[in-house]
Amino acid sequence: MSINQKIPYAVSSTNYIQSKIDASQEYFGQILPCVVTEVNGSFVTVNFQVDTNEKFTFPPITCPIAESFYVRLPVQVRDTGICIPAATRLGGITGLNNTLAPLGLQPNLGGLVFVPIGNKTWTTLDPNAVVISASNGAIIRTDDGKAVVTIADDKITVAYQSVNFVIDGSKVTINGNLQVNGTINATGDISSGSVTLKTHTHNVVNVQGGLATITTTVGAG
Repeated sequence: MSINQKIPYAVSSTNYIQSKIDASQEYFGQILPCVVTEVNGSFVTVNFQVDTNEKFTFPPITCPIAESFYVRLPVQVRDTGICIPAATRLGGITGLNNTLAPLGLQPNLGGLVFVPIGNKTWTTLDPNAVVISASNGAIIRTDDGKAVVTIADDKITVAYQSVNFVIDGSKVTINGNLQVNGTINATGDISSGSVTLKTHTHNVVNVQGGLATITTTVGAG
């Protein structure tokens, strides 16, 4: 080997160290942009949206959604986000298996969680309000299911056990007893069964108008 082909020690040692660093980085978790292709309960399957210059292809990955039992997101196919990695497998806490998470080195696409991400095409509503939006509306309920508020695309239902009221495009329906502590004002008619306030009359006999005094005699027999 000629002197021209020899690599100085300082350069070769630096290259060696860098190659080891690069190889080690391959094992670290990757945070990558992705799009949802399938939804199964609290899990999604995603395709990664990265340009690899056709050198290799990332496989689809199924992972849990970053949400809690108390607030569940209506993630849909074609939603975008990122996948963030945990330091170990998550199956023990997501219900996929019953084993404790090992501390061994994980694959760089292991232990992922899907996190939705914002988009500039979204319609701006009230920036100072919490906006809950979904194709089928929203459901707010207690854990035991006794109290439920359902906002659908055609009606709103507020229910507590068997008592509820429903607001649709034409009326408000109350299923249960109504207690009003205050004044009831109505511009339309009020009816009970076949009786309405607008047309209901009383057949009154021997009643004088104005300030006349009405005397009633009660018989003894």
